[in-house]
Amino acid sequence: MSGEPTAVIKLTKSEVNKVIRSLVLSTKTAEMFDYNNDNGDKESFMRLKEDFIKIQNQLTEGERQVSVNGTKPNGETTYQAANCDTCE
Repeated sequence: MSGEPTAVIKLTKSEVNKVIRSLVLSTKTAEMFDYNNDNGDKESFMRLKEDFIKIQNQLTEGERQVSVNGTKPNGETTYQAANCDTCE
């Protein structure tokens, strides 16, 4: 997938959770119907799910750090993305 165009998307923690649930449903449906096509869709769904679980864990860790360290002066809470070799 290197060389493909990329996009930066903002999602809330609940939206990330919904994406994970959708990907779980997609993989379970693929298993139920024994869906293994040549495009590797099932494997792609599983990789995406793992990536979104990592993102969800990073958001949870960011929330934990904010609760320990407090928020920014204007009340906003921001999360710094973890270093990701495949994203950079």
